[in-house]
Amino acid sequence: LEIERKNINRTISLLRNDRDRIVSQNNSLKIEVSSLQETVDNLNYDKDYLEEEIEYLEKENKILQEVLSEENIRKKIEYDNYLKENPHSLDMSSNQKEEYIDLDNSESEENNIFVAFDKVPEPLTPIRPEYPWRAQDARIEGMVIVQAYINQSGTVLRTKILKSVNPDLDKAARDAIRKTRFSPAMQGPNKVSVWISIPINFKL
Repeated sequence: LEIERKNINRTISLLRNDRDRIVSQNNSLKIEVSSLQETVDNLNYDKDYLEEEIEYLEKENKILQEVLSEENIRKKIEYDNYLKENPHSLDMSSNQKEEYIDLDNSESEENNIFVAFDKVPEPLTPIRPEYPWRAQDARIEGMVIVQAYINQSGTVLRTKILKSVNPDLDKAARDAIRKTRFSPAMQGPNKVSVWISIPINFKL
């Protein structure tokens, strides 16, 4: 009986060890499942972000094409008027004519990077970016600097990140600026399209 009792105790001890090992494995599996779920959530979030970026870029490209088309028509009209007022200009070489069109009247995006202006564009409403929850949970702070291309109507057509802090904060800053209408930049009495840098500070 004593031997049998010892065997029973030994079996109970082994069963307890097996139970503890199974509980430990189960806890590890729960942690792994939670981690995998978080990864899936992050991938879905990134997928949504990329889809939004693609949709925005497609709209942005359409707007730019319309702007460029209207700009080409405007430049052609101005050039025709210039020729009517300056008949001697018909003797200019083709390179000189192109130089007149490109430098005197051009408001293409590339040239507007260096356009001088007297009055800087001002937001008509406060720029209020949403603080991404993932950045809040991770206690991420910092200043994102966004370069925005604002046309003569005060609409933001393009944005670039000059100083990045975090992908989520970068996106929040860009989205907030894209939704904001501005007063146009002024060069004397004329409205001009310009690039400006806008700092967006995220602080918890």
